[in-house]
Amino acid sequence: MIHLPIKYIFVLLFLIIHLTIDAQDFYKIDSIVLQYPDRKTSLDELVHFIKNDFDTDTEKSRAIFTWIAHHIRYDVKKYHSYLKSKKKNNKNVKYKNRFKYEQKVANNTYRKRKGICGDYSVLYQHLCDLTGVECAVISGYAKTSLKNIGSKSGERHAWNAVYIDHKWQLLDVTWAAGYLSEDTFYPSFNDYYFFTNPDMFFLKHFPRKTEWVLTDKTREDFKDLPLINSYFLWSLVSINQPEKGTIKVENNKIVIYLSNIKFYDNISYSFYNQGYGEIVKKNASDDNCRFEIDYLSKKKDYLSIYINSQLFATYKIKTR
Repeated sequence: MIHLPIKYIFVLLFLIIHLTIDAQDFYKIDSIVLQYPDRKTSLDELVHFIKNDFDTDTEKSRAIFTWIAHHIRYDVKKYHSYLKSKKKNNKNVKYKNRFKYEQKVANNTYRKRKGICGDYSVLYQHLCDLTGVECAVISGYAKTSLKNIGSKSGERHAWNAVYIDHKWQLLDVTWAAGYLSEDTFYPSFNDYYFFTNPDMFFLKHFPRKTEWVLTDKTREDFKDLPLINSYFLWSLVSINQPEKGTIKVENNKIVIYLSNIKFYDNISYSFYNQGYGEIVKKNASDDNCRFEIDYLSKKKDYLSIYINSQLFATYKIKTR
């Protein structure tokens, strides 16, 4: 369910306030880390820098996060090999050998300066181990493609959690490093997924072990989500209707109801298979926007909503 007018607005406001408070401290940490020698120092040297410059677990967690995100590139070739092999990075690794396995993966990732999500998360955990921060690698699913809408799983993915001040904090250093577009990796530091509120983290992630959800959301809730774009995560706009990621068309109409719209927000939509889109006319004085879309096709399709030309959310359309 993606009805967000009250709970998620307060969550987002809370995040904005605390991000503003923490931003200055994180800026200082990031600035120090980005001054580290760019040569391929050893992992031991990097650990020495971090332990020498930072005292608290929060500081060290951020320093490791920032260093990895700026220095490890996503390995597109390895990702495609992984998809073909259908193998997990740690499939045959026993827990008693975890440190040895972690050390091997971390050193390889560090030396090559590239990897996929499992490599990012293992390197992060290994650096946490070496700097005294309690950390876990979490494996699960990410909702990143159209085929994930209406699915209880998604694309296989891995991320981390660190235990700080008697509380687990979620982070995804892979997504902090940049993004993929048409099989090309574009480095672009994005710290949204550092210590992200679990309710917001859930919109794109679901762990295999449900105790790592860290909120009251279920796998069924994850299945019902639309495909959320990053603009949604930062925006205060709420989707009141549709309530689920899969829209069942009735009477050839699709109803969209958005709230917390600003007078300057432009709303539009498009269909994936039909190749056309429309700009929505709205009342500039109203912070709610309800509109109907005629849908006469009998075929399945995908509907994308845009706000200010930014992709906001995508839904799967089913006809009866």
